[in-house]
Amino acid sequence: MRRSLHASARARRCCAPYSIVASYACYRALGSDLLPAFDEGGFVLDYVMPPGSSLQETNRVLRHIEAILRATPEVESTSRRTGPGARPRRP
Repeated sequence: MRRSLHASARARRCCAPYSIVASYACYRALGSDLLPAFDEGGFVLDYVMPPGSSLQETNRVLRHIEAILRATPEVESTSRRTGPGARPRRP
């Protein structure tokens, strides 16, 4: 029993460096990306109004920006989400 325990301990010490090297080689060969890189051709435009601006004023400004985007032939579609921004924290 002791001989088999000693033999397995020696084998583990001997094989551990090889398994680490083999694991690293597999990692390098396979890569770590889950999805391939792709470009949908979209972009995000974040527009920030001054603090205290009303939603009506924000809507007016963003309608103007949307009109500019719609007049651009390369722009196929637009969407937006308008709402109140983050409120400043009080000390």
